[in-house]
Amino acid sequence: MTLVPLAAIGVIGATAVAVRFLADSGWEILAALVAATVFAATMFLLPVGWLPAAAVVAFAVVPNRLVPSESIFNALPPISLILAIWVFRRLVLGQSPPTGGLPAPTTPPALRIGTWIAAAAFLAWSLLTAVRSEYSDTGFSWLSSLTVGMLLPLLVPDARAEARTLRSTWLVVGLVAGAYAAVEVVLQGSPVWGTLYDALGYGSSQHWSVYRAEVSFGHPLFAAAFLTPAALLGIGSWLASGRTWHLVAGLVAAVGVVATVSRGAILAVALGAGLALVLALTVIPRRPSRRVAQLTALAVVGGIGVLNFPALTARMDSLDAVRSSQARDIATEVTMRAAANAGWLGSGPGTSGISGREIYDVVIENSLFQLLISVGVPGLALFLALIGLLLLTAARRGDVASAAALAGYVIAITGFNAIDAVRALHLMLGLLLILTLHGAPAPRLHRPPLFPRSPQETRFEIAPGPSRLLSRS
Repeated sequence: MTLVPLAAIGVIGATAVAVRFLADSGWEILAALVAATVFAATMFLLPVGWLPAAAVVAFAVVPNRLVPSESIFNALPPISLILAIWVFRRLVLGQSPPTGGLPAPTTPPALRIGTWIAAAAFLAWSLLTAVRSEYSDTGFSWLSSLTVGMLLPLLVPDARAEARTLRSTWLVVGLVAGAYAAVEVVLQGSPVWGTLYDALGYGSSQHWSVYRAEVSFGHPLFAAAFLTPAALLGIGSWLASGRTWHLVAGLVAAVGVVATVSRGAILAVALGAGLALVLALTVIPRRPSRRVAQLTALAVVGGIGVLNFPALTARMDSLDAVRSSQARDIATEVTMRAAANAGWLGSGPGTSGISGREIYDVVIENSLFQLLISVGVPGLALFLALIGLLLLTAARRGDVASAAALAGYVIAITGFNAIDAVRALHLMLGLLLILTLHGAPAPRLHRPPLFPRSPQETRFEIAPGPSRLLSRS
């Protein structure tokens, strides 16, 4: 209840600011400030353990094109601020959710320290490249977004309760979003968000030869990036726990990925599922051999179905695909030249588009290439080291689902210009960081004794001998 006065102060302050600017800026600023006030009050009144899950829901439900992304919101994406408020409440206000008997953290100290060092080194190097960059404003803006969206959750030492709520929420949201994507393909239109965008005058972003599901994200690649980890969380959780609804949620989310007709994301789901299979046989104490065999059979059937999906086959043979492949080939050459021009040390965070266009006007549709240009070889190596340590942490704990989800997401964003150009997607990295560091370990099998005794078993004991020898007479 101590948050109620704090929220009330925020409401009063925002209302005063709204009244101050009403005469000059009209109803738009008032509406924006009222929305910001409601948002802030809600974030401070919700249980603190729900906030990362609330970020997933907000990211999926709020129409992407209606979320402001200019000016200050380019440096601080509104939905990423949910994580900032969560960290503030955990560390500054000292609020902690009940763990509810969750297993204690089992991450080895060396791995946790290594993760912090890698994150700090990546941030320090990125700051250095931003300072020496010709476009330092862009660099600091990008760093602000990445720090809030991805790195800030590292400061919370124990987020077991948040990770549990986040995983279950992401599974449910992925199930709904995947089903909606499938409906989109069947209807060849978006009955909810598409209608809303048309009513607001935004129109459609569909400029491809085949219809591609977008859900609420405004672009099929963004939708695929969200659904890929959802699919792998479901599949990995089922492998570890055997809960059927986790598998159903994962498969429906995977169907949603296919409905976006995003080839990179489809490949990411396949590779992530393969990683989950390998981890299930190596790091889970109770090896789910039967579920591994079942998933292998499902993968074969699903692969045949995907390869015969009409929209995907049509896109593979379309002019869109040919142009995309040509642009990627050109972008590879541009990446190497732009990185070399900066001495392989980086032209500055978030500047890959600027540096690339100085050579040729093409979009660098690869997040790792973007990092190679913007933060150079050292920055890219440190970023991959951080991702590798997070994967190792999850694998060491037997958390197959989180490891597969993070790997799948990184593979998915390698297929388009996400990390520099779509700063709202930095939030996904932060949420996956929470899961990989604090997710539940795989269930352990409590094995019975090798030779159990039955209650009726007769026990024979040898009576002790004399306590002392007879003395000589």
